[in-house]
Amino acid sequence: MRRIRLHRRAQAYLRKMPSRRRQQMADALEEVAALPDVNEHPRSKALSGSHKGGYRLRVGTYRAIFWIEKIQRKADGKAVTEANEDAVANADEDELYVDYVGPRGDAY
Repeated sequence: MRRIRLHRRAQAYLRKMPSRRRQQMADALEEVAALPDVNEHPRSKALSGSHKGGYRLRVGTYRAIFWIEKIQRKADGKAVTEANEDAVANADEDELYVDYVGPRGDAY
């Protein structure tokens, strides 16, 4: 299962959502994170155009915009930057990065 990381604005909006919808969104994101291919989820769709490489997830009248990022970590657990790429211990991970959560009409 991929780790889920939320952008600050996504966290803020999730806090404002009704608790039932918040739980539905959290459950849907966890389902997507558990899949080897996010396109297998029935409510997930790849984005195109200027958002190419991203995905959208529809939950009722809400939408989440996210990316799958490949994260490399050093043996001490810190994320790799360009400056310390040579210190990588072969520990690649995928991370589901949620950039936006909000009403469908405001997603783009």
